[in-house]
Amino acid sequence: TMETEFWRIAPEGVSVHVARIAGGRHGTPEELRSMEEASKQAAREVAMVEPDVVVYGCTSGSFFEGPAWNQRICDQLTAISKAPTVTTAGAMVGCLAAGGHKKVDVITPYVELTNERLKQFLKLQGIETVKLGTFDMLDMFDHAKIQPEEIYRKVLDITTPASEAVFVACTQLWALEVLDML
Repeated sequence: TMETEFWRIAPEGVSVHVARIAGGRHGTPEELRSMEEASKQAAREVAMVEPDVVVYGCTSGSFFEGPAWNQRICDQLTAISKAPTVTTAGAMVGCLAAGGHKKVDVITPYVELTNERLKQFLKLQGIETVKLGTFDMLDMFDHAKIQPEEIYRKVLDITTPASEAVFVACTQLWALEVLDML
């Protein structure tokens, strides 16, 4: 889903180039960890177009082992591609920090273990998860089958007055339509 959304929002004169990261479809800890190594080959492929920026587009694959792991992924892919790299976990924290948001509600498609790792990642960045709503799906391919209306309803169902923002996690979830609805 993220790839097609990048193409939709790319301004004139900006091109989008992608390489797949082999990992698996079940979002297990082993599969998420294996994506770090697989991302290096993807970075070598994307480096051939001399990109201005590289995006590591897997949210759980960038937060699962914590902030230092996320930074290591950025450093490795930057060295390989010769372009600054941003992960979705890093972008999440950057956007929340830029807005001054310290308390957030979170929507994910993840299972309990991955949700707990996300809450820990946010906590280590000084961000409190006030409430978390999940679709509780292990199969990462199924995440893309969640309809924008379902995500929108989940946001409405879990949002609390105590939070300062809502973060909808996972690059496999449709974002642009949900953003328009919100």
